[in-house]
Amino acid sequence: GMRILQQGGNAVDAAIAAWGMQGLVEPPSTGLGGDMFIILYDAKTKSVKVINGTGHAPAKATIEFYKANGGITGSGPLATQVPAAPAGAVLAVETFGTMPLSEIWAPVIEAAENGFPVSDGLANSIAGAAEKLGQYESTKKIYFGADGKPLKAGDILVNGDLAKTLRVIADEGWSGFYEGSVAKMFADYSASQGGIITEADLKGVQAEIVDPVKVNY
Repeated sequence: GMRILQQGGNAVDAAIAAWGMQGLVEPPSTGLGGDMFIILYDAKTKSVKVINGTGHAPAKATIEFYKANGGITGSGPLATQVPAAPAGAVLAVETFGTMPLSEIWAPVIEAAENGFPVSDGLANSIAGAAEKLGQYESTKKIYFGADGKPLKAGDILVNGDLAKTLRVIADEGWSGFYEGSVAKMFADYSASQGGIITEADLKGVQAEIVDPVKVNY
């Protein structure tokens, strides 16, 4: 975030940069697979706006479907909604930012491609979720070492796939995540793991700018 401010970006540019980096180095906290809510004060107009990036449930996620599949699960491909965070990030930058996403996410892409040292906090998170992460080759290859064991503090974590996805979003905007190759890969992987998020579900995601709910007390 500081790097983006030093390059002339505004607070929104810096916030989206910091959010992107946190998704890489503190993945339990946030990331492309979640939601995004921004409360923003515009000093020029002296107004407060909210960017609402709330993901919806997949179209197939009906009560009947979950009853037939043992109920709502707390993890795995049937536990997730359709991600809206990328839509929120793009909308925030396009509406209130001053720099292109390619510059805003340059530090994140750099760290993802070149690797970064795992912190104590991330090492503890990986260890605590090792059983879940180890079930999927896609997460195991990122959060486990060549010895097949969870990464420890000080180990270097590389996430080249995240760098590729961020670069596509930076180049193509909203459609970079919700249409095209990334959306197809997302939907195909979801289906292969028993999930129900489809390309049509992804295409239906839109973040919006709304007035905040407020009350005087």
